[in-house]
Amino acid sequence: MVGQHLQQLQSQTHNDLFGNAGQSRELEKTQRVRSLAQAQSNFISATREVNAFYSPTANAIFALASYLNAPIYNKDFPDPMIFGAVGVVLGHELTHGYDSLGSQHDADGNVFDWWDPDTKASFQEEKQCFIDQYSSYIVKINESLSLPIDGVKTQGENIADNGGIRAAYMAMLNFLDDVDLQMVCEQTSPSFLLYYVQRDNHSPPEPRLNFMLANQPEFSKAFNCPKGSFMNPKDKCKVW
Repeated sequence: MVGQHLQQLQSQTHNDLFGNAGQSRELEKTQRVRSLAQAQSNFISATREVNAFYSPTANAIFALASYLNAPIYNKDFPDPMIFGAVGVVLGHELTHGYDSLGSQHDADGNVFDWWDPDTKASFQEEKQCFIDQYSSYIVKINESLSLPIDGVKTQGENIADNGGIRAAYMAMLNFLDDVDLQMVCEQTSPSFLLYYVQRDNHSPPEPRLNFMLANQPEFSKAFNCPKGSFMNPKDKCKVW
């Protein structure tokens, strides 16, 4: 396949960057058009990437092969570990099918407004709860800089986090009497935190994990968290 590509680009020269780029783009466009009439066997993402994601246009969850390996998954892991790692993440991606973006695509992935007005209004109300909750969290970047989480930008991922842990917990109850969740554990540097707060659609690791648990009544009850404390807030947020 590489040889075929090179053969089609043999007319490129060393002194015509603009022409070479145009020819490469034209070849890419031609190949894309031809591929529409062929059975697809190519990967939609790099197989070495450790990731799982939801595609609204395909209405499908993708868990890449590299993701389903230790320390995230192993067939010999105890059930609580599997529910706590894989279950939470797959539940997270499933919830994306019912967020601001997923609500704009039907079961076949086509752009379609399929929510009725009452559902939209209820979702907006619950979404605002998450926006307010996460926006109240201040991230200490370093000794001289602290920034709040952008609750609007991160609301989609925050809702998916909370929906994911709820889905994993409900699924686990069908099999187990106990649970031991572990997720989003990592060392962070000031520059990493600054990137998270300013650029990433996900909340930083510490508030991301803590809010997921604080919004679950079962967690507050299991650990006897005082009412009104950070881990047992009076107003818990929940969409699904």
